[in-house]
Amino acid sequence: MQYSDDVKVISSVNSKYIFLFDRIGQTFTVYESRPAKSADAYNYDLYYIFMFKFDLGTSKVVDIDIPDSSGNRPEMYILTADGVNKVALYDFIDSIKDNKVLKQLN
Repeated sequence: MQYSDDVKVISSVNSKYIFLFDRIGQTFTVYESRPAKSADAYNYDLYYIFMFKFDLGTSKVVDIDIPDSSGNRPEMYILTADGVNKVALYDFIDSIKDNKVLKQLN
């Protein structure tokens, strides 16, 4: 996977997931870290789960945040010029892990 020079890494000690938001490429990628991240370890293998490619026409995703408090049940907040949208990211992660199919966006 090729990323631009403007990638935001989102990760917390409370979660086994690592997220990459590429502002220029307008993509959001979800990885699972193995072993699970801890304060004692600094090297992790990343396992690809899925990627969103945002196509909002002339509007762009400005920023994405995933609160540390959501832990392994991550919720994503997407900021665009039109406002903020909340996505239950864990629904998509669970659909891949349980059914091997990515849940469809409505």
